[in-house]
Amino acid sequence: MVSMAQLLLTFLKVGALGFGGPFALLALLESEVVQKRHWLRPEEFAQSVAIGTLTPGPIFFAAAVHVGYRLRGFGGAALAAVACILPGFGAAVLFAALYLRVESLPAVVGAASGLAAGVTGLLLVLAVRQARSLARDWAGLSLAVLSFLALAALNLNPVWVIVIGALLGAVLYRDQTDGHGLTGRRV
Repeated sequence: MVSMAQLLLTFLKVGALGFGGPFALLALLESEVVQKRHWLRPEEFAQSVAIGTLTPGPIFFAAAVHVGYRLRGFGGAALAAVACILPGFGAAVLFAALYLRVESLPAVVGAASGLAAGVTGLLLVLAVRQARSLARDWAGLSLAVLSFLALAALNLNPVWVIVIGALLGAVLYRDQTDGHGLTGRRV
């Protein structure tokens, strides 16, 4: 079982090192809890991300709370919530004060551009990892491609894509779970 101290240190680390917004934080969280520590399987983490998209507020925050709950119940959820936000809050206040003083310096403009490029790379890695765990069969792969097309080509509102995807998934997967809420078929 994951100790509360391990959970605290991991979420403080993610909160302190996760730059670039919620998807970059999700990539870092996935790296910590799935790839490095093996606390969750990729499918379980994907479910936490899905929960994060369905709940109000930032996706990362809701996913982190779900991961904390999955690992240690209500206490783990509360600890994850505080630990993942605290470093970012402190850094945001500090950076906001500093940035207003140096925002036009060429080095700062260049650093911001480099940071944006690095975050784009993180997002691509997260997208590929999520695609692997979510598109486990032809139905999932089809839903992922159709969702992408609806967002990219048709400019459909993301809320509608999520709702339609959830409804179609409920119909397509209603009889195909392995007892843990995960489908058993693979592409």
